[in-house]
Amino acid sequence: MIDLYKYKKTRSARKLFFILISILVAILILFLIFFRLHQNSENSMNESVWRIGLRGQSVTKVFRGYLSSKNKLMNENIDLRDQLDTARLEILNQSIYQNENQKLKEILGRKTHANLLLAQILSKPNRSPYDIIIVDVGAHDGVGIGQQVLAKGFIPIGDVVEVTNKNTKIKLYSTPGNITEAVFEDSQIDLSLKGTGSGGFEITIPKDVVVHTGQAILSKEIYSRTIALVSGVVSTDRDSYKKVLAKSPINIQELAWVQIVIE
Repeated sequence: MIDLYKYKKTRSARKLFFILISILVAILILFLIFFRLHQNSENSMNESVWRIGLRGQSVTKVFRGYLSSKNKLMNENIDLRDQLDTARLEILNQSIYQNENQKLKEILGRKTHANLLLAQILSKPNRSPYDIIIVDVGAHDGVGIGQQVLAKGFIPIGDVVEVTNKNTKIKLYSTPGNITEAVFEDSQIDLSLKGTGSGGFEITIPKDVVVHTGQAILSKEIYSRTIALVSGVVSTDRDSYKKVLAKSPINIQELAWVQIVIE
């Protein structure tokens, strides 16, 4: 009986021992698994942080590069604008000099049958009463009352009406009410060209006289020159006469120089 009791006790102790061993092994295995997972997680986290850091550095580099490029482009754009403005000014100055030189050459190159005195306009009709201009030459330069005045060296625009030693007053043919004797181009019909102001004229002629827009009206002199061009006709069926409108071929406001015919 005693031996049976000892046997059961010994068997229970062995069984408990194996259970404890199994628990310890299980705990060890779980610990190893947990440690391994923790290490992998930490490594993964470190790798993620490292990758994020690299990406952050890359983004920073890209942003810095963008700012640097933008500033560079802005500076280059400013330089190009400055160069363009300088080029424009140079072209403008060259154009002004070339145009002025060309105008003077054209003016001085048309000395047909007359001695021309070049005069600069000091005052135009927009600053003078009626159609009057004042120029910078006078009696000391050989100017006299009644001398004819040309634009561009060949277009009659008026006559000298007043002279001082240094200046000359010129009355334009287009002065309101002023009458200038003229003829149509390719015609011997005498015309009375009446000024209406601002380079405009009107003529009253028989209705059966044929005229057309753009037809030239010439001065009555040995060497005829174009004073005006027909711009329109006004008439009705009941009228026996018609009114012809004409305009000077040049714009006085655009002139800087005129020429006085010195006899």
